[in-house]
Amino acid sequence: MDIWLLRHAAAEDEARSGRDADRALTAEGLARAEAVARGLSRLRPSIARVVSSPYLRARQTAGAAARALELAEIAESRALEPEAEPEEILNELAETGGDALLVGHQPHLGALLGRLIGGDVEIPLSKAAWRKSR
Repeated sequence: MDIWLLRHAAAEDEARSGRDADRALTAEGLARAEAVARGLSRLRPSIARVVSSPYLRARQTAGAAARALELAEIAESRALEPEAEPEEILNELAETGGDALLVGHQPHLGALLGRLIGGDVEIPLSKAAWRKSR
């Protein structure tokens, strides 16, 4: 199984609701998410599904990726929220199988990447930056 990790693009500093989960991508963030998604699609990855954090900025980034990859559906998982434990999403992936693009946040994705390479470290990911792990 190949697992691709994509951190959400740049988001507004504060949502009107005041809730972190409601922060939307900025115009520049949306443009960057779309550009990164187009670049990812040119690699012709075998990504069968996109799984996103339920936070708005991650869902928007995942939407750009799903469109570029011509995937009709985006699954949401609370196991991709910023403070989730990496094992939670790994357990979900073990149940469902198949190559997946995971769209989420720091520090979660950095900890997940560290776990995937066999360590207990956090590897920082830039916004709208992807990494592939086998």
